Amino acid sequence: MTLNDALLLPLNAKLGKANVIVKVDADNTVTESQELNNIDTTALDIVPGCEPDSWEPNHTPNTVKNNPAVTKRRVSGLTLCPSDKDTYKFAVKKGETLTISAQFKHSDGDLNLYLYDSASKWVTDSSTQADLEQVSVTATADTVYYARVIAATADTWNAYELLHCTAVGGKC
Repeated sequence: MTLNDALLLPLNAKLGKANVIVKVDADNTVTESQELNNIDTTALDIVPGCEPDSWEPNHTPNTVKNNPAVTKRRVSGLTLCPSDKDTYKFAVKKGETLTISAQFKHSDGDLNLYLYDSASKWVTDSSTQADLEQVSVTATADTVYYARVIAATADTWNAYELLHCTAVGGKC
């Protein structure tokens, strides 16, 4: 175990301060001159972890291709966990402008928003240092677009809301 290794705790572990007892060579398989220094303790803070939201699994356009398109203008209660990518499908009619926003608290973790066409080719993205990432596209045919929310770093997680609208003749 190294300093950066994860420690799995029981589900009923209480949040807050705790002590962990670590014993190395518990089976005494390593011959040592001093067996009494194989136990140590350390303090740690138990904090809530990242809980996947109800839209999982939605990692790629292929995992959501057969799902219905997002129809609600505001989808709340979303969470992007470490190393995760959340993908959402949007149906748009020819001439409509689709605007999608991811709203979150940037200081809790930086999220970025990407938009892909029906063939999963990149269209545009938003990766600012603000609490809102927003992308827009005007459809040249009846089609589907995929929005992906991705953390700026693999260990980032954050809660967010997804907002979208469609309008003819410009932004919503």
